[in-house]
Amino acid sequence: MLIALGIAAAVFLALLGLRELVVRRLGKRAERTANGLDDLVVSLGRRTQLLVIAVIALYAASLYITLQPRQERTLRGLAEPKGSGAALVAMSRLRH
Repeated sequence: MLIALGIAAAVFLALLGLRELVVRRLGKRAERTANGLDDLVVSLGRRTQLLVIAVIALYAASLYITLQPRQERTLRGLAEPKGSGAALVAMSRLRH
């Protein structure tokens, strides 16, 4: 679990650095060119929320984690769109 946390932190910092690098470098280039594509990429980079980067980092870390069969069934039950009642039942199973 500690390794997964390290993976999440590393991916988060790498994506944050990549975002800043792209915005900075393409921002300078966008000022010199009339091309709209680089302006679009810079705008998207500036508007990328930290939450999006955090979700990607957590997803990358989750690929490392191996769940017990019971935990996996519970999470699958939570992920399936069967309604909130099914999610509550699945969550209550975690405690037992």
